[in-house]
Amino acid sequence: IVPWFALIINVAMIAFWPEGDLTRVLIATGVFALLFSLGGLFLAWKTPQQFYWSFLSVVSALLYYLLGYFRLERWADIPLAADVPAWGVGAGLIAGLFTVVIYFVLNKMDKQDAHKQSLLAVYLTAITSFVSIGFLIELDREFLSVVFAVQMLVLSWINNKVSIKSVRSIVATLGVIFLLILLPQFLLIWEVAVYSLIEYRVNIINDIPIVRWPWFQLGIPALLFIGVQRQLIRRCDDILIKIFEVFTIILLTIMGYYLTRQLFHTPQEVLVVKAGFIERGVITNVILAFALSCVWVGRRFSREAVIWSGVVLVGVALFRVGYFDLLISNPVWTQHQVGGWLVANALILPYLLPVIWSVLLIHLMKPQNIKWLSIALGVVMLVLSFVWVSMNVRQGFHGGRLDIGVVTDMEIYAYSAVWLLYGGGLLVLGTLRKDRMIRIASLMVTIFTVGKVFLYDVSELDGLYRVVSFLGLGLCLLGVSYFYSRFVFKEEHNHED
Repeated sequence: IVPWFALIINVAMIAFWPEGDLTRVLIATGVFALLFSLGGLFLAWKTPQQFYWSFLSVVSALLYYLLGYFRLERWADIPLAADVPAWGVGAGLIAGLFTVVIYFVLNKMDKQDAHKQSLLAVYLTAITSFVSIGFLIELDREFLSVVFAVQMLVLSWINNKVSIKSVRSIVATLGVIFLLILLPQFLLIWEVAVYSLIEYRVNIINDIPIVRWPWFQLGIPALLFIGVQRQLIRRCDDILIKIFEVFTIILLTIMGYYLTRQLFHTPQEVLVVKAGFIERGVITNVILAFALSCVWVGRRFSREAVIWSGVVLVGVALFRVGYFDLLISNPVWTQHQVGGWLVANALILPYLLPVIWSVLLIHLMKPQNIKWLSIALGVVMLVLSFVWVSMNVRQGFHGGRLDIGVVTDMEIYAYSAVWLLYGGGLLVLGTLRKDRMIRIASLMVTIFTVGKVFLYDVSELDGLYRVVSFLGLGLCLLGVSYFYSRFVFKEEHNHED
């Protein structure tokens, strides 16, 4: 243990060296670094305790490098240091030295040597550490995510070329560092989400820099992660692969959110200005489109983590519709402009398109045979399509602003008529598709409309509108009765026979 005591004493001596003599600090740090690092490497090859001396060499190199960086705060006073990335170059040279050592370990040591894998792990950790530290010192924050993703890809490629068991652990460690680099962005997104939901500023971290180039800082690392997965999966398909798959989807989702918001705002306003009705609808459908892509890719390549990540994103998007577009920012009671055209207006974005995405998701998820998911999406489709139909009726009478204007008798009658047509359409669709759930939904809409006519229309409508309302209702009920007896009950009877 004597060398370790000597190392601690020397590090403490340099750490508490009095201020004012920069040259002596530099010389002492360099001499002791060479003595311990190169001495450790020499003894690793000349003594049986190979792992002990290799570990001492790596630890001392890291300690003296970091000590020199933090101790020499006035490094710029040294000639050429202001114009040359000295610390980055130094880290690269040290990493190069340990790369040479790894080459000798791979080629000179017997494969059956018990120390070989331990030595490879120590030296590969040293290389990765110095490369990472060098980039952390020399590069701005916006480049670091790409650099660490590249490192993970290179190590994953090495994992398939040489037998080093520690590679996967080192890749996982770099993944944690990558997460820490982007953690402020994740916290910022969380803060924006909380403010959007309850208008409360969390203020977790102040002055977080907003991602300026989402395609570079988030998109390229996501693509590199895909390469990491393809390399690592050749040896083992374990939990690490699933984690990388999930984080790839998270990065692409955040990138899509940033890019979509940048279509409506300048980069500085992306997370400051609240999204409007149309913008929010576009964001929701971008998330849904990407979620469906994830489900398709997951099915195509049999990746359960990708499939369920897509399902979770669908849940997030539909929550946005339910919370924002149906409740707190519903255009019926908020000041949103939905457009002056009937049907072809902004109401398509939050209410109709999610219905189409839900249909596609049910189709893609059929092989999984998840009943609760089909029922939940069926309820969502029924509610959103009903809301879309109803709001278009209101838009036909009020124009682009649904929150203003007086409700007329004609509008009240129009709701009943359109809902009956909507229920009839569901009945036909459910019969053609032989879908009992859709037929039940049709019956629910019809019963709801009948209740409206008897409980509301009778008291609100006058004269001819009341007569027409009852006449239309009677004809619709006769039609529904005939349709059930002609198609539904007959089909079920034939099926029993």
